[in-house]
Amino acid sequence: MIGYSQNKEIGAVGARLYYKDKTIQHAGITVGLSGIAGNMLVNLPYGKHAYFERESATRNVSAVTGACLFSRRELYKEVGYMDEENFKVAFNDVDFCLKLLEKGYRIVYNPYVELFHYESKTRGYEYSKEQEERFNKEANNFKIKWKEFLEKGDPYYNKNFTRDTCNFDIDVK
Repeated sequence: MIGYSQNKEIGAVGARLYYKDKTIQHAGITVGLSGIAGNMLVNLPYGKHAYFERESATRNVSAVTGACLFSRRELYKEVGYMDEENFKVAFNDVDFCLKLLEKGYRIVYNPYVELFHYESKTRGYEYSKEQEERFNKEANNFKIKWKEFLEKGDPYYNKNFTRDTCNFDIDVK
């Protein structure tokens, strides 16, 4: 990850993350998935291949998860850090990556760094009414702030793929 981040054009690098059962939890983030943003190739079993082996390809993406995100300190400062006011828990990593993209930096998914990620292990899942309200507020904040980006579509995700799934499925609508 450090090797990629030394390239002055790269703003952030993310890793391939797995759930405990060795299925993929994160292989890059697509903005616009399910109307906001989502991890790609979720639940793809270890050793199985997706569309053109996307899980195994180093590639540019619009965002990577904050669960394992590497960025140079000066870039973190340059874009104003992560927005803790509007995105206390959800979408702060995606917002950060989009701010980097706005400044002309690239975001890289690096599949050669593989880690297990016990998602929500420390903060728990969002089951309470308060947590659901906070999530909905943050999702709305994201839709407002990145409205133009969402309308244009993710430049790293083919417009012919559906935004309803995370598997690079063809949009038949």
